[in-house]
Amino acid sequence: MAGDDDGTLLAGNELLTRVDAFLRENEALLKAVKVSMVEGSIVRVLAMRCRAIEALADFLSDRVKVAVLAHQHDVVLVIGNVILLGGSLSGLKRHDASGREIDITVLRHTIEVKNGIDIRPRDVPRLVDEHFGEIVASAASKKAWWLCYLARRPAPKGKIGAACIYYLVIVEIPAAEVAARGGEACRVAVGDEAMRLADDIEKKVVSEDGVDEGFLVPVKNVWIVDKLREELAASKKELAAKEKEIASLKRQLSKK
Repeated sequence: MAGDDDGTLLAGNELLTRVDAFLRENEALLKAVKVSMVEGSIVRVLAMRCRAIEALADFLSDRVKVAVLAHQHDVVLVIGNVILLGGSLSGLKRHDASGREIDITVLRHTIEVKNGIDIRPRDVPRLVDEHFGEIVASAASKKAWWLCYLARRPAPKGKIGAACIYYLVIVEIPAAEVAARGGEACRVAVGDEAMRLADDIEKKVVSEDGVDEGFLVPVKNVWIVDKLREELAASKKELAAKEKEIASLKRQLSKK
C-alpha cells in the first residue's frame, strides 16, 4: 500500500494536518458542501454531503490504514471543524487546565466526537446510551458531543462517483443541558428524540437529493473500506458485462 510523499502511512497529528490541508486546498469542493439540519427540544441532527467527502476518501485510500476506526474519527474531526465551525487545526485535540483532551475547541465551542458504524436511525438510541454517562460527567469541560455515523445511497446503477454517495450524520447533544436534567428519564428522552430526528434527517436529504430508492443504507464498515469495496464490486460488474459483450461478438463472428 502506498503512503504519503515519503511512503509512510498517515496517523495522529500528521493525518489531521494532511486532511485539513486537503480540504483547504480544494476550495471549490468545500463550497459545494451541502448541510441539512433538523432540531428538537434537546438534540439537533445534521447531515453533510458533497464531492469533497468523496474526494477525501479517494485521497486517503492509500495513505492510511483503511480499516482503523480511529482514523475515521480523526477525519470526521477535521471535516466538522473546517466545514461546520470554520475552525483551524490548532483547535483540535487540545487539553484543558485539568489535562483532559478536547477534540474540538473553537471560540466557545468545546466538542467531543464519537463515531459509530453500521448505524441506522433505529440504532441511534444505542449510540446515545453508550456515551450518556460520559456526556453528563463532561458537562463542565465539553459544551457538546457529536455522535457521528455514515450512511450512503444504495449501490448506484450508474458509475460510482457520478453522484455524492456518502452522508456524514452528526447527532449533536448539549452536555450541560443533559446534565442539568439528568436521570433515566432524560437518557430515554434524548435517545428517543435523537432517533426521531435521525429518521427525519434521512427523509429530508432523500427528498432534497432525489434519492431514487427513497432511503439510505448504513455504512457497515469503516468508511474508506466500504468505499473501496463498492468500487471493486462495480468494477467486477462492469468487467463481467464487457466479457459478456465480447463473448457475444465472438459468437457473431464465428457464424459469419
